[in-house]
Amino acid sequence: MIYGQREVGDPRVFIESNGTDNEFLHLVIVCGEGECSSINAIKIDGVLSTDAHFNSLVDIHHHLETDDQAADPDLVSRVAGWTKNHKLSGAVYTYICLKWDEEAFNGFPTITADGNWKIVYDVRDLTWK
Repeated sequence: MIYGQREVGDPRVFIESNGTDNEFLHLVIVCGEGECSSINAIKIDGVLSTDAHFNSLVDIHHHLETDDQAADPDLVSRVAGWTKNHKLSGAVYTYICLKWDEEAFNGFPTITADGNWKIVYDVRDLTWK
């Protein structure tokens, strides 16, 4: 369980590749436990995923562990190994699809997520933060 804002590593719980010559790499990264406020940025090998270096090569979907969290529909439709039953209840997770490009990626990527994690009740002003 993570509190406050911080960058966390990439505990991967799912990896699958597909497409012509396995050009697509599908990763599911669990970032934390319990509902979080936001995931602010994803870094791939230390570079922001929004960098021009990754244009049209990265597709990212965040799941902030809401009560009605469903399995990621894009991942379900793209790979056989992930079904609608894979909701990861209780977990904050990110689905990342990477399209192989030898100039953008040097090998298997290291992924980190920067976020505002566990939502807590502040008794000082009676709000959730």
